[in-house]
Amino acid sequence: MAPIALKALLVMGLLLGISQLAKSRRVRTALDVSLLFTATTIISFVCYLPLSVGKLDGVDGIGIDMVNLAIGLAIGAIAIYWRRKGPAILVLMLIGPFATSTLALFEPYEAASVSFKSFSSSQKNVLLVSLDNLQSNHVARALEADATPFDGFVFYPEVTAVGPFSALSTLTTKLGQLPDLPEERQASVFFRDRFITSKLNDEGFDVETYGDFGQAEKPTTSKLPYFSQINNKPQSSYVNMLEMSLLRVVPAPELVSLGFELLWPILAWPTPKHSTTESENELAVLTENDRHPLAHYKLDIIQFDAFVNSIHAADVGPTARLHHYLFTHEPIRFSENCDYVYGTGFRYVTALPAETACAVAKLKALVAQLKAAGVFDNTMIIFASDHGPECPLNFTFEPGSYRVSQRWCLSRYQPFLMIKDFEGSGELTVNTNQTSLLDIAKTICKATLPEIACESYDGADLLDSTKSYKSTPRHILVSKTNEDRRDYNSFSKLKIPRTQSLSDYFDIKPDERTKIFPAEDLPSRTGTIVDGKRRASPGDPRGFITHGPYAHLWPGSYSISLVYSLFNNDAVSASHWEITSERGANKLFKGPLEGTQGKPATVTYALDIEDSVANIELRTFYGGQGDLTVESVILERLRDK
Repeated sequence: MAPIALKALLVMGLLLGISQLAKSRRVRTALDVSLLFTATTIISFVCYLPLSVGKLDGVDGIGIDMVNLAIGLAIGAIAIYWRRKGPAILVLMLIGPFATSTLALFEPYEAASVSFKSFSSSQKNVLLVSLDNLQSNHVARALEADATPFDGFVFYPEVTAVGPFSALSTLTTKLGQLPDLPEERQASVFFRDRFITSKLNDEGFDVETYGDFGQAEKPTTSKLPYFSQINNKPQSSYVNMLEMSLLRVVPAPELVSLGFELLWPILAWPTPKHSTTESENELAVLTENDRHPLAHYKLDIIQFDAFVNSIHAADVGPTARLHHYLFTHEPIRFSENCDYVYGTGFRYVTALPAETACAVAKLKALVAQLKAAGVFDNTMIIFASDHGPECPLNFTFEPGSYRVSQRWCLSRYQPFLMIKDFEGSGELTVNTNQTSLLDIAKTICKATLPEIACESYDGADLLDSTKSYKSTPRHILVSKTNEDRRDYNSFSKLKIPRTQSLSDYFDIKPDERTKIFPAEDLPSRTGTIVDGKRRASPGDPRGFITHGPYAHLWPGSYSISLVYSLFNNDAVSASHWEITSERGANKLFKGPLEGTQGKPATVTYALDIEDSVANIELRTFYGGQGDLTVESVILERLRDK
């Protein structure tokens, strides 16, 4: 109780001190001036001055604009000058936000619903659908099984993402180039006149965007936000206005959203709940119960289905649709039939092929609906992704598992790309030329707009039959740091010739069939590092001297070997080695380690894998007897299936 009593006395003493100070006329005047200055500054900044929104990276979101803050401070200074009229100033300043919030509180809320626009039945349509986090070689495997619905398409397995995350990738895809920006300058989006969407709109195309493709668009674009069809939170104009006001002074959307999640039942009154379908309710419950912080991204599959079902033709002018969907983003949860499956935390890698198959099936349904609506032939269709998965979500022998910077792996620059030109026909073909997401804007432009409109784009026209684009370099942005910094100027801009793949450029050996993991790089519970090897001797605790490397493998035949030496005077060793998968959940093998009189020896276990498997691990256990030294673990790919 003593600490509590002490704190109470301190608080009482502080209040008493303030009350005594307040008796001084000068102190009271200073407090009045300070409160007036603070109140007028905050009210001006929060309620009247425009927000600072929009950087080229698209992810830094809302921030405090220093110019607007300076204006707010100036208004506060003016209020001090007229402090004798302080109450009147505050009343006048509060009339605006009070009136708008009061009116909004009683304004009936209309449930937001998506109204996808029609396709032209006779003129040109451009459709770009991007699915988050899909990797090129995974899509290629899915297409090998069945590519018949994609007649007229060209598949580009060697496509390069410009940036390693969604906001930057989708924004530069529209931009068709990488602008030069001075170092340390905030990359405000003043480039939208160069967007392919802006140029299409200028030529009479009716432009519609969904998700990340809506960044920085002009008001003439019909922008549809993520999850706008789903009742994923009770909304009202009052709630939205209040939330945005708080974000102006507290640029922490997650924190504010958490607070509103608790207050929504009160603040959303008298908001009526709009009806949801059984599938929406079921998926909403599954994602809500999922502990992954991004599980709600999976709700976007409902939005995709709504878009497909809405496709219809009408006698309208040319149209352009650029949609980016999140349902394929991590966490990897959908089966090949698009059923939601909870993961254990380590099944993501092996679940990737199934979720990719789900995504390809959804694209097939979209193609079928375009054909049924009679707009397949007069529509240029582009299917793509923004990037591939993160480093931990790579199969071990894939080129994508290698790092191209301290922060990102090659997989983040390996999206997929398929294009069908107007009137495209015939079986799916494969074009192995080196391409880029920056090529999309140029390709659309060349097929739809005058030549002069396409001159500003750095990319290439992929449908150019002369293949003159081979001389055009590809641009990628590589992180300068190992931190997850996502503003435009934290990346180095590289130009890679189209005669060279990313694997060659970064000196990655994609055909390598053997990986050696030195013991000093593997996790350990006992022993010490001596001359680059891990050694355990009597006196060291019993336990795993090495474990790992947590390999993720496609179906096929492999071998995993341990290079070690053991000097042991006892006839039977207390040390052993074992092979497990899924972080020890599955025991594949266990055997003793024979004494080698201190000379290096190799033991090997063969793996014949029918289905993809995650976290293959070789564990070396030191039993507390003799001297055990581990040099390395060797994983070899013998045969693919």
